[in-house]
Amino acid sequence: MTITIRNDVKVLLINSEKKLLLLKCDHKVATHPAFWVPIGGGIADDEKIEQAALREIEGKTGLTEEKVQLGPVVWHGSIQMSRAGVETRCNQQFIVATTDQTVVTLDKLTPEEKAVITTVRWFSLDDITSTDEILCPVILAQHIADVFARRYPEQPIEIDLARKS
Repeated sequence: MTITIRNDVKVLLINSEKKLLLLKCDHKVATHPAFWVPIGGGIADDEKIEQAALREIEGKTGLTEEKVQLGPVVWHGSIQMSRAGVETRCNQQFIVATTDQTVVTLDKLTPEEKAVITTVRWFSLDDITSTDEILCPVILAQHIADVFARRYPEQPIEIDLARKS
């Protein structure tokens, strides 16, 4: 079996109120309930992670490069899944970004993204640690407090993206 490799960036976008922006994704399939995830997407072969992060921030929120400040890559991990019927290993890097903005728009989503992304919401640390909704990665609540406090690791931490709970 052939496995496609996909390199992704996930952006931990935090506003001045110390809230993390998450997107609600709903594939409208009974076997896959809706879940919340940081903004992100694929990294093109000719792109640096910072370029991909800025592109994804603007494409998912409407915030331009002037409205955000990129920080370090704090986590990384891999997960294997079926994407549109193709077995894919997603290598994800999580980069911190900050903004003073609290209002974002979904107006720039692609048609494919509009079919899946239903809303956005800023989550506080308390929201993240107390929600009953599905957050991806599921270890988000375990690691995000250090990011909110700007206690970044010297090297990105490997996280288990396949963990179920």
